[in-house]
Amino acid sequence: KVVLDSLFKSENINHKKELIKVTMSSKQKSIHDNYMYQVNKLLAIAGNRALTYAEKISLAAMQTKARMASDGLLDKTEVPEKIKKIINIIKQTNEKIVVFSEWKEFLTILENELDKLNIKSVRFDGELSANKRNHIVEEFINNHAIRVFASTDAGGIGIDGLQLVSSK
Repeated sequence: KVVLDSLFKSENINHKKELIKVTMSSKQKSIHDNYMYQVNKLLAIAGNRALTYAEKISLAAMQTKARMASDGLLDKTEVPEKIKKIINIIKQTNEKIVVFSEWKEFLTILENELDKLNIKSVRFDGELSANKRNHIVEEFINNHAIRVFASTDAGGIGIDGLQLVSSK
């Protein structure tokens, strides 16, 4: 499931909340289920004894891989359905849009798809310096050609101005 929601709680801004359901492709589901099989094996072991440190690390890694698979990030042969839906929303408006994802890989795929359509975007993630972060935000706010602000959770709190220029 994907929830696209306005980030800001201002009385002056119309908020549109839309729940868009996204299902996994059969290939995504297969990859996901393979990782979950490994997770379940480790959880069964944990029901009988304490997991070793290595098993705990493996469990966390398998859970993360299963989540990544559900977002289509481990199948490099097709664009994830979630990104296709986001692209469709972007194509239906000329307004600025903010997209958040916990995965940098997701943002990379989204950027590539936007580039193919000549839709300008900026990316905001934890690897940016403080100076570059300010520049990216200013560029998104002031450059009318840039329509998408793609961010990890690094951009989720305290960025002034986005609510004034983005609609979704």
